Amino acid sequence: MKKKNLCIVFVIISVCFFLSGCQTGQTKTPEVLAEFDFSIDEGKVILPVQFKGQKYPFLFDTGATGTIFDDSLKDKLGNRFLWPKTATLSRGRKAKIEYYRHPDANLGPLKFDDLNLIGVLDCDLWFGSKVPIKYRGIIGMDFLKKYIVQIDFDNGKVAFFKGKQEFNLFSMFKPQENTHPEWGIAIQMENPWYSNKRYFVTGNLPDNTKAEFLIDSGWYCTNALKSKLFKKVKNIIPDNAVEQNYKIVNSFSLGNFEYENILFQKNNESILGYGFLSRHIVTFDFPNKLMYLKKGKDYDKQPPIHIILEDTRFTINSRSHAVEIIDPNSLAYEKGIREKDVLFMINHYDISSLNVAELMNLPVSADESNEIIFTFKRGEETFTVEFAKQEVNAPKK
Repeated sequence: MKKKNLCIVFVIISVCFFLSGCQTGQTKTPEVLAEFDFSIDEGKVILPVQFKGQKYPFLFDTGATGTIFDDSLKDKLGNRFLWPKTATLSRGRKAKIEYYRHPDANLGPLKFDDLNLIGVLDCDLWFGSKVPIKYRGIIGMDFLKKYIVQIDFDNGKVAFFKGKQEFNLFSMFKPQENTHPEWGIAIQMENPWYSNKRYFVTGNLPDNTKAEFLIDSGWYCTNALKSKLFKKVKNIIPDNAVEQNYKIVNSFSLGNFEYENILFQKNNESILGYGFLSRHIVTFDFPNKLMYLKKGKDYDKQPPIHIILEDTRFTINSRSHAVEIIDPNSLAYEKGIREKDVLFMINHYDISSLNVAELMNLPVSADESNEIIFTFKRGEETFTVEFAKQEVNAPKK
């Protein structure tokens, strides 16, 4: 009798393995639920959220645990649900956050009904400085987690697909398969218990050093490395006083993709941000914890990198050297620097043709002068702005 039962169990298992194997190969593309356009030049994925009859610009942010509404909208949200709490933002900054029940809001046809609570804070605090566009909120992982989201950085398109977890009883015994080769190469994502619903991938640094990276579409700065990793990796340019919290690493790989001369910023956690993602066409299959990457038209180009001079508070694009973000309360703004001004000279060094490594390696700190002189173009006009060296510091930890 026991032998007969064992035979029956063996047959059932064999049939299950057979049926499981029959499901391999390409899977049908899921239903498209919504599509949106976004501006590639913005350096962020901004989507229109409709609330109380108006559309507001919200940041698509895979690095945010929850959905956030700007405090300018809280009077339209009804009664506060919980007492304010102190939240920790990027780089360890603290901010007061209030909680409200989910609003009657939507992203195209996608409603926010599944959200339990949404947070409310001053979005200027989230971004760390005044920005040209007043973002009115953040679309976080509590909203995104049930969808498949494709971001086409070549054409400025975002598509939301209906998510479905592809799982069967014996899938744990089979190697991970790429069921959507049309989306590119599949890379496993993880969201461990300590991740606060956020997703991580494992990348490879030089000397066979593996590192866990947060996938953060809202991180507009360079990529980032934890302090311990940052100290360990070798910089291919000499250290200098102005950019001491940045390193350029000669090689980095993720899945089957290999990259050269990647810029990393010292940070409290390791991050692959917008600049990295924008080199690809990216498909996030959140229900199945997969990120698909396909080479985009800018894959072999150095992505836009924002170099922040902390106390002067303006940010330039590493390709065009144009000012992209400037704090209107900063010394730089007071001295006349504006958006779209093009920086082409630092002291007597012409930077117009320099790449990122060369730009960061300028020996301006070794000059005998106590001043750093920036020369800009604005249309046909050329003008200079002078800063004392102590006014131009490396970004804070």
